[in-house]
Amino acid sequence: MSIIAASTEATAITISSIFYFILKNPRCYAKLKEELSTLPSSSPITFNQAQSLPYLNACINESMRLHVTERFPRGREVPKGGIKICNHFVPAGTTVSVYVDIAHHRKEIFGEDVDVFRPERWLENEENASRMQATLLSFGSGKFGYLGKNLSRLEVLKFVPSVFKAFDVMHKDRDWTLVNGPFAEHENVVDMTHETTFSF
Repeated sequence: MSIIAASTEATAITISSIFYFILKNPRCYAKLKEELSTLPSSSPITFNQAQSLPYLNACINESMRLHVTERFPRGREVPKGGIKICNHFVPAGTTVSVYVDIAHHRKEIFGEDVDVFRPERWLENEENASRMQATLLSFGSGKFGYLGKNLSRLEVLKFVPSVFKAFDVMHKDRDWTLVNGPFAEHENVVDMTHETTFSF
């Protein structure tokens, strides 16, 4: 039960942000629809099929990079003797942390266009994609990792491609509004209209 509870808030926000970024970028939406059209229309999209779609996963990673679910950092205490971080000495007992949004905007890892939604960055270079993946901390890392990470990923990879394959959708041209709170929630995230439907 704790795993399910841990994944619900983060998953809902993650899915909303994925829809927001893809629908705000018609080029990306068209490219994703083209990739999804290669799948059989007679059966639901499986988890394994979704995992094998490069552009879908690039869109998901890029959305999670630009929109961090949690708004508070997770701190660690500097051990006895202190430590040097970026040429600055930090004394023992100090709480240090990394704000995930800053890590996700490191130009030396993600490129000069870090503020732009560009899923292709995840597909251009395999070695750099591994570095980016290691820096992607949307679900935490190590002992700070979310309990519901795997369940959340399953839900995202089942829901997102299924909706985009089943519906032709459009995003009404308006930006989202940040809601103050511990999670990065927004109002007016996605206001969609659908044109055609299929069974899924």
